[in-house]
Amino acid sequence: MGNEKMTKGQVNIKGMTCQSCVIKVSKAIMAVPGVKDVHVSLSKQNASFQLEDSQMKIDDIVTAVRNAAYEAGQKPTFDWFYVWGG
Repeated sequence: MGNEKMTKGQVNIKGMTCQSCVIKVSKAIMAVPGVKDVHVSLSKQNASFQLEDSQMKIDDIVTAVRNAAYEAGQKPTFDWFYVWGG
């Protein structure tokens, strides 16, 4: 206790159309060992979560979402972006 290291992650989800979908996806993600917290957004079509660092397996979360009948993929992260103008 006290020295648990938590890692944050996020996945894109396609196919959610209502609050029941959000609940179904949330339950599927929470069932993955090592997941401590999850927030599923219907409007953003994604899920963010916290994992115990020692059990960090994003692929397991993607699989859980897919097994719940939704499409899922790891959200790309960008440190910066550049917009060209002319």
